[in-house]
Amino acid sequence: MPAAQRRRDEDADVAKPASKKVRAETGVSRRRLATLRRFRRALGQLASKTLLLSDLALDAGYYDQSHMSAVCRAYAGRPPGALRSLATNASVRCII
Repeated sequence: MPAAQRRRDEDADVAKPASKKVRAETGVSRRRLATLRRFRRALGQLASKTLLLSDLALDAGYYDQSHMSAVCRAYAGRPPGALRSLATNASVRCII
């Protein structure tokens, strides 16, 4: 068996228990947990009116602004611009 194949198999063996542990502790998959953390990071920065939405998306870990917009609509039901207009420190914390 080639070394690269062995490494992939070993990585897969490590990832499965870790994924199960995350799901058991949080109730969501590792991917969903990462998405939620990224969304919360973006929400925390929305109150900053000086930061462009495209820069905010990159800072929060999104590939681009449209990716962040899609996630905002999925989780909050509004695009980031609408969330920003509502954002005060108190209201952003209530959404989280």
